[in-house]
This record gives sequence, C-alpha cells and structure tokens, in this order.
Amino acid sequence: MISIQSIIIGLIFIVAQSILSRFHKYPYLGFILPLVYLFFILYKYFVVNMIPHLWQAALVLIVGEALLLEIQYTDSKESKNKRKRELDKIKAHDSKE
Repeated sequence: MISIQSIIIGLIFIVAQSILSRFHKYPYLGFILPLVYLFFILYKYFVVNMIPHLWQAALVLIVGEALLLEIQYTDSKESKNKRKRELDKIKAHDSKE
C-alpha cells in the first residue's frame, strides 16, 4: 500500500525536477534528481530489501526515470523556446529603431 509520505515525497521530486530543469544556464541540473532516484531505488532493493522482487524494482525504476527524464526534456525545451521568443522580440524591437 502506498503511504501518504511516499506520495508527498514523489510530488516534491516532481516539482523539484521541474524547477531544476528550467535553468538554461546550467542544463545538467535536471539530471541530478534522476541519479538520486536511481541510487535511492537501488538502495531500497539491495540494502533495505523494501522492494521484494527484482521485476518490481525494475518497473519502479523504469517508470520513475522515464517520468523524471520526460519532465527534464520538456521543461528544458520549453525554457529554450521561451528564451528564443524573448530574443526574437528584442531583435524585432531593435530593428524598428
């Protein structure tokens, strides 16, 4: 059974991933949480044995990593597009003068 604490931690990870992925100056910040998640799931499987079967650990790992990396990809693309639109506005404004 999923606890409220697990849901809150998952939501915090998603929000933090979204925030870290938007920094265009440091594009690799978006890869920090997927690595933390990878080590966390491996720790829970190998050390603590909270995940009883390998296939469950693999499923949780693949789904979580896919979600975090998708957030990183879409937010970084969105940030790049937003920056490009702002630069285009500045160029258009400068060409009018």
